[in-house]
Amino acid sequence: MKRILALIGACLLVFLYIMTFVTALMSTPESKDWLSASIGATVIVPVVIYAYMMFARVSSRHEEQSRRHEEIFFQQMKDQVRRQQEEKARAEKEQEKDQEQEASSQPIDEQIEQLQEQIQQLQAKKQQGK
Repeated sequence: MKRILALIGACLLVFLYIMTFVTALMSTPESKDWLSASIGATVIVPVVIYAYMMFARVSSRHEEQSRRHEEIFFQQMKDQVRRQQEEKARAEKEQEKDQEQEASSQPIDEQIEQLQEQIQQLQAKKQQGK
């Protein structure tokens, strides 16, 4: 980029110098204007090219920082979504465990009641047999 701009600026200055020289040799009334343009361009063209390169450098840094901030922001968003999904999955698993425990505890209670009834029946038979 720098080389291209430098080459364009050099070509522009060479063109202005050649035109100044040619018009001076022809002694035309425009030769003073070409000389003024050449002198002005000798100062202005390099300054404009330098300013453009500085702007491009600052702009690229700003774009780079902006890209980094975007990457950080999106990474944080991804992490937050992932954590929410993990928490949701954990909550669902806990809920399933609770439901399984409730379901499995009901038959045990029923079994306990049946065993108690059987014990009472056996005790009643034992007492009758005495």
